[in-house]
Amino acid sequence: MIQTPRRFLRVEQNIRSYLVRRLLPLVKAELASCEATVPLAGMNSLVRIVRTDDGKGFVVRVYPRSTRKKVRLLVDAYELLRSKGVSVPEIVDWIEDFSKSHLAIYSERLIEGQTLAQCRFAPASSAQLAELLIPLHRAKSPRWGEPKRLKEGDFSAYSMKRVMNRLRRVRKGLTRATDPAVFRKISDWFANQRHRFAEVRQFDLTHDKINPGNLLWADQQKRYYLLDLVTLRYGARTKDLVALYHEILRHDREAIDQFERVYFAAFPDEERRQNEALWPWYHAYYHLAEAASQIKRMHAATSRLALAGSSHYDKFLRHWERLLRIIGE
Repeated sequence: MIQTPRRFLRVEQNIRSYLVRRLLPLVKAELASCEATVPLAGMNSLVRIVRTDDGKGFVVRVYPRSTRKKVRLLVDAYELLRSKGVSVPEIVDWIEDFSKSHLAIYSERLIEGQTLAQCRFAPASSAQLAELLIPLHRAKSPRWGEPKRLKEGDFSAYSMKRVMNRLRRVRKGLTRATDPAVFRKISDWFANQRHRFAEVRQFDLTHDKINPGNLLWADQQKRYYLLDLVTLRYGARTKDLVALYHEILRHDREAIDQFERVYFAAFPDEERRQNEALWPWYHAYYHLAEAASQIKRMHAATSRLALAGSSHYDKFLRHWERLLRIIGE
């Protein structure tokens, strides 16, 4: 969220007002006894870490009017995950329309730890990763989609639509660099693989965006917490697991074996077989989605004249080549 100096100052004033009027009275703390730091500025929110003298800590997320609906999604996701026994940070306070600036603010209790984007993954903690995901994926629904907007249509058609959207993004970004016939072969491959969804009768609750930044290791509690709950949806757990294997376990055989021993022991054999059946689809989709994501980042970072020299282009090529290998091209 890009801030002009004047707008930045106004937001800072609103954050201070929120602390004084809502959060600090709620947690029985005084403004003079707390410290607010700026860990990062995201695309959709501003984040402040607030610590009090008595050792309490809070993460305050501030959303502009244009994205404030995400606060309601966060609250709904939090309540659902807590009811299923999934480890997520505790909500302390939230408001959808604060001040004349109409900001949405979401505050959660700070968990001391580091995300896997900030520290190296320890293969010995693979079992704890499994314990985090088991209650998430145990939650089922006969319908798919966002928990508050479940659908009954053809899930394979929806999945194919996501494939085509990402293919269009790649094709639009690399009009002159890729043979159109390659796109047809990729779309035909996915279309021919839709039969893999035929045996899906129930849908798993999934995070849908497993990556190092969304997994927090709390050393004191010796467990992982799930972050960024906006993307929560009922679908196929295989999408989460493919991302986990690529982004976190990184094909470490020992870590994978340890994870699978704990994880699949919690589910019937039928669900393991279903995961294996869907794996080729989501393995290919992972690389397609990553390739499309690199295209988007590439165009945000540089002009078309300098595409071939960017690191995003190199990452795109790696994912694109792996996708082509998967489909046998």
